[in-house]
Amino acid sequence: MILTAIELENFRQFRGTQRLELSTSPDRNVTVVYGANGAGKTSLLNAFTWALYRACSPGFEQPDHLINEQAWAEAQPGDDVAATVTLEFEHEGRRYSVRRTTVDRKNTEGAASRVKDAVVSVGFIDEDGEHHNRDDTSAGTINEVLPERLHRFFFFDGERIEQLVKPDAYAEIEQAIKGILGLQVVENAIKHTDEARKDLERELRDLGTDEDRALADELAQVRTKRDERRETVAQHRRNLTALEDERQVVGDRLAQLAEAATLQHEREELERDLEESEKSIRASRTSLSDHIARKGWLAFAAGLAQQTSAVFEERRERGEIPSDLKRQFVEDLLERGRCICGCELTPDTDPYSLVAEWRERAVHADVEAAWTRLPALAEGTLTRRKELYSYLHETLAELSRHREGRKRIVDKLSAISDSLRHGDSDTVKELEEQRERIGASITEQQRLLARAEVEIEGLDERERTLERELEKARAENERAEIARRRVSVARSGASIFREILDLRTEEVREQLDRRIKDLYSKISFKAYVPLLDASFRLDLRNAEGQRSASVAKSTGENQILSLTFVGALAEHARDRYDEAQRDGGDGLLTFQGGVYPVVMDSPFGSLDLNYQQRVAEAIPHLAPQVVVFVSQSQGLGAVQEQMGPRISREYVIDFHTPKEDLEVETITLRSGAYPYISRSTAGERAELIPVRTTP
Repeated sequence: MILTAIELENFRQFRGTQRLELSTSPDRNVTVVYGANGAGKTSLLNAFTWALYRACSPGFEQPDHLINEQAWAEAQPGDDVAATVTLEFEHEGRRYSVRRTTVDRKNTEGAASRVKDAVVSVGFIDEDGEHHNRDDTSAGTINEVLPERLHRFFFFDGERIEQLVKPDAYAEIEQAIKGILGLQVVENAIKHTDEARKDLERELRDLGTDEDRALADELAQVRTKRDERRETVAQHRRNLTALEDERQVVGDRLAQLAEAATLQHEREELERDLEESEKSIRASRTSLSDHIARKGWLAFAAGLAQQTSAVFEERRERGEIPSDLKRQFVEDLLERGRCICGCELTPDTDPYSLVAEWRERAVHADVEAAWTRLPALAEGTLTRRKELYSYLHETLAELSRHREGRKRIVDKLSAISDSLRHGDSDTVKELEEQRERIGASITEQQRLLARAEVEIEGLDERERTLERELEKARAENERAEIARRRVSVARSGASIFREILDLRTEEVREQLDRRIKDLYSKISFKAYVPLLDASFRLDLRNAEGQRSASVAKSTGENQILSLTFVGALAEHARDRYDEAQRDGGDGLLTFQGGVYPVVMDSPFGSLDLNYQQRVAEAIPHLAPQVVVFVSQSQGLGAVQEQMGPRISREYVIDFHTPKEDLEVETITLRSGAYPYISRSTAGERAELIPVRTTP
């Protein structure tokens, strides 16, 4: 997907028809639009997403009021006034045009009634030059190019992108990763297979025995209850996220108060230490459980090993092991019919019987070999038993140290809380009491969450038991047996699809984690290592070789971390697209990927000069096409110097305002000075002025 132009007609600040041509050059892939705060940069960003998905960014105020105020004021009663955005782009040899329009009618009192509500149409010219319209399937067409659930990662407000590192974003990031994998087909397969399985189970219930019906009824009840518990778990997690955010807000306020700042910063460090201590405790307990599960039997094997060694030694002393006479030797004598003394060995004669008795006394070679190995096995068992006990003692001592360390941390945290709660500042007291109430609520939600998760585990196990019993139940007729086999196949199919989804999701998470680390190292000058963990949490850790703990991130660092995620996502999608083009992309699980642009508003607002330079240097490499909206203070100097060689098109938003005490401003670029804020006699409006166009 390469954006070629966007055209606005009476859309928010932009009066009349205005057009923005975008850079499509691979080498000079950046388009920059300069505009003052409030001039229309955020409106431009939302024009892209509104045209494509009827979606607006979280910070976009009054998203239902899109029609230009001046155009509305000039309209007469009964007139229809439209706000329209037309977005043009190319994708796989086709030229697309997406046009979305909202129309309001002005009544005699000046109020608006909606005539058209964000109506969209999609047209494209195919490889043969033939024009097509898809008014009825426009949403599907757009999603084929750039899935809607991915759009916020490629069209975003730079000052708000740090929200990606907030806890409530983890689930959304996970969904984005699944989207970038192209595994919607697998998710749909799971959904459809489960639906088919339910239909088949109902058929089996109707065709089966009374026992089948009873099992099927209980199975349905278990699944209903399990689904209810899953929703309960989801709600508890949402509650925890909200409470954690609320506690963070209170902590930030305490850190800003002089009376509490030192203690609050100390507490934040201790809480990170506590988190690491808890991880160490969990790791030790998990290791103990694993060792006991795999090697616990050694604790009860000492008597058997010692007894085995004693029996072997007793037989060895009696001369039974090793045997003086091999069984095969005796059998060979009997088969030849002659003893070593020359005597004839004929069946049913005394000589034959005497030699045959030695065959019974002789030990079989395999048995003797097994007896010979037993002492070493017994000795090895006793050695492994000692090693197990040594490990248990060491790990239990380590666990005890971790617990003691945790207790010291908890005591220090308690002392800090007491100091804040009993200090002289009423504001600090109130905030600390509020923080404690939130903490108590978090503890309660964690308890309820754990209980619900345990219930789900029990219900899952009961579901599996009932499914096995249904599969084993006796079929009374051929149709019931066929239905039973179909149910079994549907269950197996859904299980396989879930395993595929989990494996592929984890695979791409690891790939993205590596890409994020690489990109972050090129931007940040701090010795931090980003991490996209198994829960799809974007975190920042101390450098490898130091203590692995989350670091307190500034707003700027959160912004950089989020930008690296966007860049990694775009890079992965591009690589998958290239692979799909080479391989033909016909497989069931082949993700076509995509060449996605990045359109960002104010990416430098929260960054200091050093980070501005590094981010400006990295931005052209985030995606094959980049569109950046910046203010004069953000876009000049070092930023323009870093991005300058990659900029192909530049625009200035000249904001016209009727404010009487206005001080007219201009912006000076390398190609000259351009109006930036101008005086107006006809209301507020924004005008796009092209600065330069480089082929």
